[in-house]
Amino acid sequence: MAKLGERMYDAHESGTGIKQINFSELANEVMKLLQMRMDELLGTLGGQLMGCGRPTRSAGMFSFLCAAESASKAANLFGYPLSVTSSSEWSEGVRAICDELRREGTSLVEEISQELRAAFNDNEEILRMSEHTNLSSIHVILMVVGAILQLPRQLEPVCATVTAILLKQGLRNFCLKVS
Repeated sequence: MAKLGERMYDAHESGTGIKQINFSELANEVMKLLQMRMDELLGTLGGQLMGCGRPTRSAGMFSFLCAAESASKAANLFGYPLSVTSSSEWSEGVRAICDELRREGTSLVEEISQELRAAFNDNEEILRMSEHTNLSSIHVILMVVGAILQLPRQLEPVCATVTAILLKQGLRNFCLKVS
């Protein structure tokens, strides 16, 4: 477990106290993300977007998780296992959170899909590169996604997840789909 203050990435400060990750590091992140299932990638994207949304949504999800953790600790203190009811309620709550995160991720991908398709359909070379997933092709695709999304530097990791989603379903396949 990392100590407080240690950095998970060799990132630099943006002047706002928020760590920034360069595109080479993001390309490495994409390689790791490609090991995940599509629903997990969409949920990951939704989780990243939570930081840009209404604070009460994040707070509600976090409160639920804290309450479940407290209930579990209390049951352990008293020597009682979690009841089937609380266990199924926990499971339903986690499922609801996961579904919401996937919906958020899916919504963003749908929202930006036309712009992405327009950018990639015009470039056969990038489509060909995407068929051979390696760090250099990921880096190029990541830069195009970043140019399209035009996110502040602190939110560029979202580009990595979007890139992984595009590569996971196949960039050419994504471009052939009609919204």
